[in-house]
Amino acid sequence: MSDAFLDGAITLRQPERGFRAGTDSVLLGAAIRAGRGERVFEPGCGAGPALLIAAYRNPEAMFAGLEQDGGTAALAAENAAEDGLGERVVIHEGDIAAPPDAVREALFDGVFLNPPFFDPEGGWRPPREDKRAAHWEGAPLGDWLDFALRRLKPEGRITLIHRTERLPDILAAFAGRAGSVRVKPVAARPGRAAGRALVTAVKRGRSPFTLLSPLVMHGAEGKAFSAEGEVILRGRAGIDWED
Repeated sequence: MSDAFLDGAITLRQPERGFRAGTDSVLLGAAIRAGRGERVFEPGCGAGPALLIAAYRNPEAMFAGLEQDGGTAALAAENAAEDGLGERVVIHEGDIAAPPDAVREALFDGVFLNPPFFDPEGGWRPPREDKRAAHWEGAPLGDWLDFALRRLKPEGRITLIHRTERLPDILAAFAGRAGSVRVKPVAARPGRAAGRALVTAVKRGRSPFTLLSPLVMHGAEGKAFSAEGEVILRGRAGIDWED
């Protein structure tokens, strides 16, 4: 089964069962900025939605993904090739506990991730067992962030999307290691609390913490996207980290 993103600029074949990419993946891909010759890495890339969106939006950078499931890793590589990104995107099979040498020995200009959101001890259960790996924290969030920070060059940038209630854990993991933190809350509708947050930080950064204005994805009524949300989902704009 194939799904189109960014008004069809990216076509992604995804497993029929298990995790399927949605708005979070598009927002994460839209949050990445990478210049000429920079190398950017996504652990837990799945079939490649955020990775390919980021690669499409940053045509002068090189990208790598890490995926633990062999079939899904192969699918991500096929998606990259079919979207014309195969020369700039490489997919590695492995996980954060046992990455291949090509990942373990590398340092990147940027690392971004959408780690599993839910603690299996917290009471939430995925709607189907085949979605367990995508939604449950097989490794603690701190392990994901530690791995990402270790893969960054000094002054490299880490970017992630997660539930807002995990912001204290994210900031605690950054303490003494990454600074210049900027947080972009993501709310479903006007007047609602933000359920998600995009977070970016710089390894060894020293600038003050900044809480940005929220991104509101939908209008007040119905299911229509807000103007800001729509231009991002269509690939016409990225996340504004400066507002």
